Amino acid sequence: MNKRILRKSIALGILGAMFGTGVACFSAPANLEAKVNFEDKFDFEPHRGGRDARPENTLYAYAYAIEQGATSIECDMQMTADGDIVMSHNPILNPEITVDGQGKRIEAGRYDIRKMTVKEIKEFK
Repeated sequence: MNKRILRKSIALGILGAMFGTGVACFSAPANLEAKVNFEDKFDFEPHRGGRDARPENTLYAYAYAIEQGATSIECDMQMTADGDIVMSHNPILNPEITVDGQGKRIEAGRYDIRKMTVKEIKEFK
């Protein structure tokens, strides 16, 4: 798969995840070729949308990255037990930045996004 097709597939997947429509699929003919040579181009790709300047893996961070001239967006996604995609760097909820519904820090290593439903995940802040 060439870089153009791969980038388009990833972009469609990200858009689907960000807008709650699930993972978008893209299928292209095998003979489709990229029209741009990316070999001599610099790819400015802020990690997790620019985690040093904005909350990572958020629309706010991605918008900031685009404003700064990003040529691609990198994000991390996890699939939930009910088959939805959520933005999260790690599959396990981080106790340093996550609290439960009562505002208490969660126990380390206890909450695995891949084994939880979206409804369960939304109970955390």
